[in-house]
Amino acid sequence: MKLYTHPLSSNARRVDLLVSHLELELEREIVDLRAGVQRSPEYRALNPNGKVPMLVDGDFVLWESNAILTYLAAITPDANLLGGSPRERANIERWLFWQSNHLGRTADVLFFECGLKKLFGLGDPDEALVAQHLERFEAEGAVLNDQLDGQDFVCGELSVADFSLLTSVELVFAAGADVAAFPNIMAWFARCQALPGYIAPPSA
Repeated sequence: MKLYTHPLSSNARRVDLLVSHLELELEREIVDLRAGVQRSPEYRALNPNGKVPMLVDGDFVLWESNAILTYLAAITPDANLLGGSPRERANIERWLFWQSNHLGRTADVLFFECGLKKLFGLGDPDEALVAQHLERFEAEGAVLNDQLDGQDFVCGELSVADFSLLTSVELVFAAGADVAAFPNIMAWFARCQALPGYIAPPSA
């Protein structure tokens, strides 16, 4: 297997974390995003979206980070990261979809405004936009904080949902969210950081 990735991509990072946790042996290729390799015809022939991460397993090409998480968990069933029943699987998938449609979007805007703009010389953060999305996280954070009440991980036991949500939470916290307002998230965050194979995030 070969994983196309980049250390500053939150989407790629969640896959990297799972690969490290599962101790999977695969080839990694860092895609030079600054040089625009992801927009090359060769890359787009494999991933028409021109983004990372992308996993190539023989003749099977898979993009979308949450789909890659699910695939890697499926081929390592002993790790039990997908649940043991249809209801458990559906609950895990529910949180993967929630990450994609809610928290992930908030985190991506905050990362661009508070991290990538400075890195790529794109000007100062749009403070009004940052404030708007930090406010959005107050509502989304409350949802996640309530879900974690009385349990160690998002779906009770460790699952791919935790890896998916972790990297989005990292970005929101780095942007200045009021972390003290979410004690259950903070406790979960610490547990995730203590998992085998955890890698600290790079600074933008």
